[in-house]
Amino acid sequence: MKILSLLVSNKVSVNDDTKNITIEGVFDSIGAFTFPAKHKELTVSLITQGIAGKHYFKISIMKGNKELAAVDKEALTGISHRFIANFYDVVFPEPGTYTIKAIADKEKLTTDINLNLLKQTSKL
Repeated sequence: MKILSLLVSNKVSVNDDTKNITIEGVFDSIGAFTFPAKHKELTVSLITQGIAGKHYFKISIMKGNKELAAVDKEALTGISHRFIANFYDVVFPEPGTYTIKAIADKEKLTTDINLNLLKQTSKL
């Protein structure tokens, strides 16, 4: 199996008829005036390709070695699979770089992307 895509966004919709996905508001940074900062909602989309069958997927939001939030599941898939993880009310304790970690098949395949939490000083 290989990871084709890993994105952080505001929202992901899946069309029930076509199974097409619409990803709205892709981002790699969040601004906050105070910390700890609570982010109401974010979605992480993982797209993989590989052998059909039962697979394990996990998406974690990490600060260093500490896991702040995670969504995981096992799923029967075809050769491609879309794992969409919704996170609600995630608390980011301080400004800095956080990691979105994707695991497919229990650590056999991993990838990370950075999510930056920025201290805002004024409203735009």
